[in-house]
Amino acid sequence: MGPLASEDFRADADVPRDLLRVSVEDHPEGAVVTVTGEVDLHTSSTLRAALDRALGGTAPVVVVDLSAVTFLSSSGLSALVELRRGAESRARAVRLVGDGRPVRRPLQAAGLVDLFTWYPDVAAAITSTDA
Repeated sequence: MGPLASEDFRADADVPRDLLRVSVEDHPEGAVVTVTGEVDLHTSSTLRAALDRALGGTAPVVVVDLSAVTFLSSSGLSALVELRRGAESRARAVRLVGDGRPVRRPLQAAGLVDLFTWYPDVAAAITSTDA
């Protein structure tokens, strides 16, 4: 089944359009945030807006697909940690997809990799019965 709703988020006007693309899709099982490109100081506000949008709904699960992320800075890490904290306060689950080197490495360096539950793909993450 396809998404119930979808929304694209764009970086600020002074940031090249192809640097970061973020979308949020609402599914019956949860919200899926798909991130493509570089998450850095200039683009992390776009990621935050999308994560806030996903968390603001009623979905019990927020899946963040990072499999197409090519760079993840400390501001991106901060956005993910904020999402996790917000989800915990709302009794919702956060599930990450895409643990390639550009994502896994900064999370490991910051000691944050174990804060998140990882899945091999969006389908597995959205349909999992893990809490």
